[in-house]
Amino acid sequence: MPANMFAVERCKARKTASPGRFLFCNHLWIVAAVCIVVCLMTCRVKAEDADVENVMAALPEIPVKRFSPAEITAVVFEDTWRLCLPVEGTEKICVRYVSEPQAVTCFRTGNPIPFDYEAGELLFLRNAAAVDGTCRNAVVRWPASRWQAAIMQFVEEDKKSPSMTGGLLFTGSSTAKMWQVAQSFPHAAALNRGFGGSQYADLFRFADKILGHHRPDVIIIYSGDNDINAGKTPEWVFADCAGAVERFRLLAPSSRIVILAIKPSGSRWEQYPSMQSANSLIENYAAVHDGVSYLDLGALLLDERGRPDPLYYLDDALHLSDEGYRRWSNALSLHIDRICD
Repeated sequence: MPANMFAVERCKARKTASPGRFLFCNHLWIVAAVCIVVCLMTCRVKAEDADVENVMAALPEIPVKRFSPAEITAVVFEDTWRLCLPVEGTEKICVRYVSEPQAVTCFRTGNPIPFDYEAGELLFLRNAAAVDGTCRNAVVRWPASRWQAAIMQFVEEDKKSPSMTGGLLFTGSSTAKMWQVAQSFPHAAALNRGFGGSQYADLFRFADKILGHHRPDVIIIYSGDNDINAGKTPEWVFADCAGAVERFRLLAPSSRIVILAIKPSGSRWEQYPSMQSANSLIENYAAVHDGVSYLDLGALLLDERGRPDPLYYLDDALHLSDEGYRRWSNALSLHIDRICD
């Protein structure tokens, strides 16, 4: 009998003689496969936690109580926040000073998490969607931004222009957008990245694309009056302002940041007390952060009675006139000279 035929016959004989042995072997293979799957799932969960911890190690904490419990950390993306929840603790999760999300899901399972939202507060139960009772990471998805087209225009501009190293970068709402920065600051390279109608939350969301590949000496931020006009509290405005500034500091650690105070205006004069409260919170924050300064130019726009002077505003009593911008530019130039010496 040929050797290979002998081997086949011997194998048949073994199967006939001890079928239980082969069943046992099959069971071993099944057990091994299950163990491999469990190990892979465990490694994935550990990798998820490690990923969050590694990213958060590089992110400065925002100095407001956005989260409850306070041990929650967040990885911020353009359309989502990924929340790393504490292993133990309260079942109830609260995220403050946010707009209403599109959805909240468990990161690992993808299952939706029911949530409540009211007046800037997002509430959900951490294990509401977890199959095994342990939702370690939740994903908060935000609605599409109305500013997506404006932001993509910045991206396209960056593809066609060289990066700016040094100089001034302006960003914020329409007060920033309408500033003729090249004419107002002729002795420095100046780039305008304002987009009208925006709020501090939009700067927070799109900081990476606003900055692009540019690394200016100074980033000048003006925003806030649209925030108050939208009904946000001073604390909410401050939370978004601090979040935006912290993202810019992370992206451009060598750049100095100037936060311009929310300005008074005739069309929103009744809201100015709330704006001043937000300004006070922002001023206190800037005072204790290196490389961040606060500049209140509002007094330059007031008349002898302490009311907005029409000379410094357009007919809408909201946006600055050429004379208003001239006064602001002169004062800002002096401030930049002081902080850059």
